[in-house]
Amino acid sequence: MQRFTESVQPFGGAVHRLTGSRTARRERNRLARVGTPAVEIEEISRVFEPRKKPPVVALDDVSLAIPPGEIHGLLGPNGAGKTTLVKILSTVLLPTSGRARVLGHDVVDETKAVRPLLGIVFGGERGLYWRLTGRQNLEYWGALYKLSPRETKARTQQLIERVGLAERADERVETYSRGMKQRACTSRGGWSAMRPCSSWTSRRPAWTRWPPASSAR
Repeated sequence: MQRFTESVQPFGGAVHRLTGSRTARRERNRLARVGTPAVEIEEISRVFEPRKKPPVVALDDVSLAIPPGEIHGLLGPNGAGKTTLVKILSTVLLPTSGRARVLGHDVVDETKAVRPLLGIVFGGERGLYWRLTGRQNLEYWGALYKLSPRETKARTQQLIERVGLAERADERVETYSRGMKQRACTSRGGWSAMRPCSSWTSRRPAWTRWPPASSAR
């Protein structure tokens, strides 16, 4: 069963398909010019084995490499394996085979090094404490990254201004509109302890079209 991803870079970039070790080697050569990839995936597979049911192949030898400074989205139907891949990169789920690295750190062998580099943003309005203010939510997340109080306060103000919540930062989240709650959720992605807020700027937007549901789930 053939699996592939197609990475599209619409602003003068190339279109390429990722289909296994040969493409993984090509990706490594391409990224050698820009240093350590932000994300490097080599022949990752994940098979779920539910009780009394046939095994489900969610990912099958997927290879993908993303340079630093690039915003990269995964596009595909429900069940295509997008969430499974993100969980593996987030150290929440172990791969059945293959390797994945975030800024050079293996997501299986170096989980403690990977996790401070990640900024997780939930969809919709989840992940907020509605009885706290927007500022208090951000300060709480900063504490989870074990930043100093001084750095937490400074980064909180940067993020508040970044998402346009400066005028309402000290009001309870429960008073926010839906759009404001989503902006507050988005600010969580800026809390990576090792990456400054400026890393949100993208030089090369790109998308990956994931396999159809008939090929991966």
